[in-house]
Amino acid sequence: MSDLEEAEDWYTVPSDIHVGQIGGVAADKHGHVIIFHRGYNTWDMDSFDRYDVYKKQDEGELSEELHYFCRRLQQG
Repeated sequence: MSDLEEAEDWYTVPSDIHVGQIGGVAADKHGHVIIFHRGYNTWDMDSFDRYDVYKKQDEGELSEELHYFCRRLQQG
């Protein structure tokens, strides 16, 4: 069992911010939540070859900021 509980409606991303597929979520030592996302890129089962090499490497690096700072976790 876990002591974690879902916090519904904890945060809503502003409508002018695009957050793509979520690759991870972390919190720093100050309780700030950071979302790591893939932006406008979509990764699916066809994104990698049988050796797990990304097929779209020739398109260059991802051009947008791929992390998004949410807000500080409430202590309590």
